[in-house]
Amino acid sequence: MRNRPLLTIGALIIVLLILVFLGPWVYINLIRG
Repeated sequence: MRNRPLLTIGALIIVLLILVFLGPWVYINLIRG
């Protein structure tokens, strides 16, 4: 962890981006059925 802090930060950012982009898409699909 301490050796590559940028790697962990990048991973967190990627996960947040996935949630932001896929979140609304899944939500809309659930509403439409």
